[in-house]
Amino acid sequence: MAGTLYHRDQSLVVPIAALSREDLALAGGKGANLGELVRAGFPVPAAVVISTTAYTRLAESAGLAAAIQAGLRAGDAAGIRAAFEAATIPDRLRAEIVEAYVALGGGPVAVRSSATAEDLPGATFAGQQDTFLNVVGEAALLEAVRRCWGSLWTERAIAYRDRRDVDQAAVRIAVVVQRMVPAEHAGVLFTANPVTGARDEVVIDASSGLGEAVVSGLVTPDHYVVDARGSFRQRTLGRREVVIRGVDGGGVAHTVDEQVDSLPDEAVVELARLGRAVATHFGRPQDIEWARAAGQVWLVQARPMTALPPSPLRLGRVRRRLGLQLLDYFTDRPYPLDVSAWILPGIGRLVERMLAEIPGLRVQMSEVLPRSAGSWTGSCLRSPGRPGRCSPRPHAWPAGSAASRPRRGSAIRASPGSAARCTSSARPP
Repeated sequence: MAGTLYHRDQSLVVPIAALSREDLALAGGKGANLGELVRAGFPVPAAVVISTTAYTRLAESAGLAAAIQAGLRAGDAAGIRAAFEAATIPDRLRAEIVEAYVALGGGPVAVRSSATAEDLPGATFAGQQDTFLNVVGEAALLEAVRRCWGSLWTERAIAYRDRRDVDQAAVRIAVVVQRMVPAEHAGVLFTANPVTGARDEVVIDASSGLGEAVVSGLVTPDHYVVDARGSFRQRTLGRREVVIRGVDGGGVAHTVDEQVDSLPDEAVVELARLGRAVATHFGRPQDIEWARAAGQVWLVQARPMTALPPSPLRLGRVRRRLGLQLLDYFTDRPYPLDVSAWILPGIGRLVERMLAEIPGLRVQMSEVLPRSAGSWTGSCLRSPGRPGRCSPRPHAWPAGSAASRPRRGSAIRASPGSAARCTSSARPP
């Protein structure tokens, strides 16, 4: 930014291209991940990050640290938030924010909270802080930034951090100011199937207008499942109960019964390709928000998937043949104790002896019902309609697995017919 001397740890407003995944403490999870995407050459809208240093300076200059402690002791989250929203932004910080806004070209921007306790490997905290879309003008921008800072201290955010044993005094928040994409279509994509756990599938939920309609669960989106070759495994059109679009002068409008087109197939394939590239870059499956305008796909957020089921096991010839028969015996998957206590030593041994009488055939029940990370999964019981694959729903989760994402605070956020949104508060079935 012209006229601003950038010092990595002292800067109040930081260019997004200067950040990487290592800058969680300075830019929060969202800002750090976006900076990493920019550095790797992915299509990300121009943005700056109002750093955690700016948040700390504001808290110090306005005496907000005492208000935070008093509010936490009294359980008065509303009071803490009100104090932030009423705080006067210091002149230097105000000047840097306005300068950065002008450098972005002015006009509409998205203002997104980016907390340091966010988008972590074990918990994403997604939806705990606020985002404001189509913010236009300097006054509206400064107000949105204040409200993002205050959203760190909602009752829901405080309670969630308590459940995750996050030190309330140590948490900080940055704010991403990102050029607004006038999306014709937008939504979310998962680089692994959040329902089955299949790592070779990309799941895309899309709808017309801004992605907020999909993220907030306001619509039944178009739902696509694309395999590693770019072929469609599933395509389900949504209902678009509402379309959210930016309006002149700032803010958004919700419309119904709008005549719109579905996302073109080539855009779906391009999204799947980009998603896989992002997952490869970060080294783990990703949950990505995207927008498409004038034929260009943009990535506006990326975070790790934290409650992904185990990958489905490929079934061998014996399991495929026995699977349907075993389904007749078990109306529900047996518990691990059922398998080890009576299935294997009882009926399992009997079946092994019976099949051993057939020349050339030898079956080990331990291969039909294998262990996975110390738990019996009953993996020969196939999922309906998925030949050659097993159901990914063990009754006992492996030790150390992330049994613990959403958007807007829900454990599993999904619209009817859409992919479930994995959340850090999800529980094993």
